[in-house]
Amino acid sequence: MKTCPQCSRQYRDDSLKFCLEDGVPLTFEGRGSTTIRIPAARSDRHCNREKLFAQAAVTLSPVQLQALQIVLDAAPHFGYSVNWGRGKSCAFSMQHPLSKKGSLLSLNSKGELWLAKGAKGALAAMVADALQIKVPKYDQWFLIRPHDWVPKSGRLLHLLSSFAYQKTKSS
Repeated sequence: MKTCPQCSRQYRDDSLKFCLEDGVPLTFEGRGSTTIRIPAARSDRHCNREKLFAQAAVTLSPVQLQALQIVLDAAPHFGYSVNWGRGKSCAFSMQHPLSKKGSLLSLNSKGELWLAKGAKGALAAMVADALQIKVPKYDQWFLIRPHDWVPKSGRLLHLLSSFAYQKTKSS
């Protein structure tokens, strides 16, 4: 059994790494007969902010959760619309209203950043340069794992704001 040292919530699932309430790393406790409260599962398959962070807290570190939150919070300030996905794994995609190519990127509850079809070409090259990674030529989507973008999330935000500014300036 694992326990959250901050809120004292207990979990029987030993595979959990972080508290679903506050994101604090869980500590391992000996097996006992303690009763635990498990929140009722949502029956809807629609994603929202609460569901995204509840799912992300299971696999992401607090630093990765914070980076995910920063990107999500910054998107509207840069003029991006945030579209929530549906399905088992929660995700959101970002699109700038002046971009005719569709979604630019998508972030999911695993902390995976996906460059979307709308991010082909110059934008993909700018992302690769900002994050100092190699983006191969691709036809549809390209995955960037959390360890490649979270430490450089400031660069990613700068890039997103620059792209939004260029789109606004060119219209």
